[in-house]
Amino acid sequence: GMRNRQAKIAHLFEQRHCIGDRRRNISATERGRIVEPDREIDDEQGRGVRRLNGPASAGVQRVTWDFRRPDPTPASLEPPSRPDFDGGSSSALVAPGRYTVRMSRRVRGEVTEMGEPQTFTVTALGNVTMPAADRAALAAFQEQASELSRSLAGTQRVLADAQQTAQLLKKALDDTPSADAVALRARAQQAVDRLRDISILLNGDSELRRREEATPPSIGDRVDRMVGGSFVSTSAPTATQKRAFEVASGSLARVIAQLRGVVDAVRELGEQAETAGAPWTPGRMPKWDRK
Repeated sequence: GMRNRQAKIAHLFEQRHCIGDRRRNISATERGRIVEPDREIDDEQGRGVRRLNGPASAGVQRVTWDFRRPDPTPASLEPPSRPDFDGGSSSALVAPGRYTVRMSRRVRGEVTEMGEPQTFTVTALGNVTMPAADRAALAAFQEQASELSRSLAGTQRVLADAQQTAQLLKKALDDTPSADAVALRARAQQAVDRLRDISILLNGDSELRRREEATPPSIGDRVDRMVGGSFVSTSAPTATQKRAFEVASGSLARVIAQLRGVVDAVRELGEQAETAGAPWTPGRMPKWDRK
């Protein structure tokens, strides 16, 4: 159906768009840099659903939109990698309807509109075996699922960073020969233990899984299965998927509250470790008072 098609967005640049005025006081990395114009796609309510960029060379240029919303995975400076035979279904499909594409370019933070907005219609092909009776409701569920997936991925990243910081704090305090550091070591171990408990709720118990023992589904398991089944489908969400969303949504809210408390405690512990003269660990600014 719609998931196997793409929208082709074509435009004509009469000249190459770049930063190339060497007479101005700009950095060497900016000189001659090509500006990638943005193509922003809005729905009928004027809400942005996707931003695409592409080449800025003179002539006819084309970009494609796969009718999906942005990827909910955390931002990365590395180019995205997809495993072999990946269907590109990491984000949710939009609902059929009218959409508008607008073009602009950004140069040193300044946005300039380019050309006139163009409107087009996205239509479901109707060649699926079990189409959803209400495509708008399906798209709304997938959008909610995508938002839940985004929050989950961000929470997993915060957890991983906090676990590394807590473990490094424990090591730094173990290596610090001061009475103040000794008093802080037990708190560092408590933080490590609390973060491991949160990781089991969020990601599952890796130790038991390595021994091939049965484990209850984690929040990540529920979201992954729900997203994996919904984002590749144009059928209505199943009762199982809806239930998975409700359970994961409530559980994630509780875990985020717990994690926020531990992260705050680790941050405070890091400041006290700095005062105790412990080696630097992530998340704190070193102190220096020249006497």
